[in-house]
Amino acid sequence: AVFTEPDGTPAEPMVVDYVDGSWQLVEQTDWTCSDGSVGLQTVQWSLIPGEDALTGTRIDVRTASPECVVVLEEPVTMTRTGDIDAGIDLPETVDAAPLQPSPQEGLSGSYERVATDSDGTEVDRATVDFRSFCVRNSDDCVALKRFEDVDGPVVVPFLFESGQWSAQFNAGEAECPGSGSPGHQLMYEQYALPEDATTPIQSLTGSELVTVHGGCAGVMRDFDLALQRQEG
Repeated sequence: AVFTEPDGTPAEPMVVDYVDGSWQLVEQTDWTCSDGSVGLQTVQWSLIPGEDALTGTRIDVRTASPECVVVLEEPVTMTRTGDIDAGIDLPETVDAAPLQPSPQEGLSGSYERVATDSDGTEVDRATVDFRSFCVRNSDDCVALKRFEDVDGPVVVPFLFESGQWSAQFNAGEAECPGSGSPGHQLMYEQYALPEDATTPIQSLTGSELVTVHGGCAGVMRDFDLALQRQEG
């Protein structure tokens, strides 16, 4: 695939792989949020070939500070309009290593999520869905956690680094214990990649930490987490 740089010049060709009935590509680059924090932008393309066009989705994940977390998902249709412009020089062959699926992509499917406190008492049990994708032949990966909240569906992006998936994001406002004054919550959630990871991954352990700032400061929640993949 050949994309165009902002100045209109062709970018370096990228390898697109045909996997499970669709053409797939994942790109990752540095991204600066409007608040000045620096993070990553990860874009996944998934396109299914049809009779006259390619149809699918483009997922754009941007993560920087906890206040700068964005997930955009939009439908994409690509329709052939003609032959390649003679000014674009496409290589006849691409020197690319064979596709090697990343073990991190095994975090996929529906999981039961159980949270327990420090003495092992269960405090929450819910169903969450994960979908993971990685830059080709690398561990530069993103996992999207989806679940239903009282206000509707929620999508939380996780980045993989140093052997674990991590997410940090703005968790909204909360009343400070005791005073009732407003506080601002930040959530940190992480899961470790099992040493014997299968595809798909069947179980994982992790932790959830929610801190509050503003009218008060402290820890609102500090839980151990366990994920167990559901059948199907």
